[in-house]
Amino acid sequence: MNIRSSIPILIAAILLSAADCNAAPAPAVNLAVLPEDGATQIIKIISEASSGIDFVAHRFEEGPIADALAAAAARGVRVRVMLDKGSENGADTNASVERRLKAAHVFTSWTNPKFISTMARAIIADKSKALVLTFDPVQENFSGARGFAVLIRDPIDVSDLSWTYEADWSRVLVKRKQSSLAWEPDGAKAKLFDIIHGATASIDIYADDVKDPEIEESLAQAVKRGVIVRLLAGSSAVCSSAGLTRLTMDGVTVRCMPKLTLAARAIIADDGRGSHLAMLGISRLESKRSSQTRGLGVVVSDEKRLGRLRETFLRDWNGAK
Repeated sequence: MNIRSSIPILIAAILLSAADCNAAPAPAVNLAVLPEDGATQIIKIISEASSGIDFVAHRFEEGPIADALAAAAARGVRVRVMLDKGSENGADTNASVERRLKAAHVFTSWTNPKFISTMARAIIADKSKALVLTFDPVQENFSGARGFAVLIRDPIDVSDLSWTYEADWSRVLVKRKQSSLAWEPDGAKAKLFDIIHGATASIDIYADDVKDPEIEESLAQAVKRGVIVRLLAGSSAVCSSAGLTRLTMDGVTVRCMPKLTLAARAIIADDGRGSHLAMLGISRLESKRSSQTRGLGVVVSDEKRLGRLRETFLRDWNGAK
């Protein structure tokens, strides 16, 4: 599969019902960057919804976003929220906000128990657009974490996300549609490998760790063919992990951000001919977890969003150690 031939100008994901696939795809309108942009885009897409909102997150909490969801339900918007009951360090807060939302007439459900964890985070509004997040929408991330959110309108991607949301809500087998979204466990790794194998000049990665032997080997092979591979982790504690230590020995340069935690998994590739691709939102670069996790990634190929993404990585890289 040639990922460049299958990716529209911007790929992102999420929406509840099938969108009108005969409509001309609208261009993506934004790439939000945390912590600089805060929760503005999330509250905006919720506040502007007029008929329906679907929301899924690994970890959530009471606050302005929950208030916006409750306000949407109060003005007659159908709001559905799925949260991960087994969220690490978040089960109690998820239960608390779930009770608050249910009292506000929001439809709530725990995520599909088929998966040991749901790391997909997204908001679908009015069957026409979606916001895909690399981070949990909690205050600690808005105030001090690096994360990204992509707003999309592509009807094919929105439709695929809609099918998956409905399947996980109803606990049925998903009818996977052909789209440019990167789903775990249904093909995200193949798209990730396409990006790594296609790189000829540079690969930049946001990840706290890499525990997948196949990904480690692919990055090592990229270094051998002359690709410059750089990895940014979110804390000094993980920079000495076994996986990152092995990558360092293979020629990958690893740095840690001293001021921000990491609420993003992302990879940016440059093929040396002015063409770039990035995947945002992969859950964890771990072979075992990725096969048991509902994850959602989005591939970005338009220059405007890639430009901001590259500028952000370079700024973080220059400030890291």
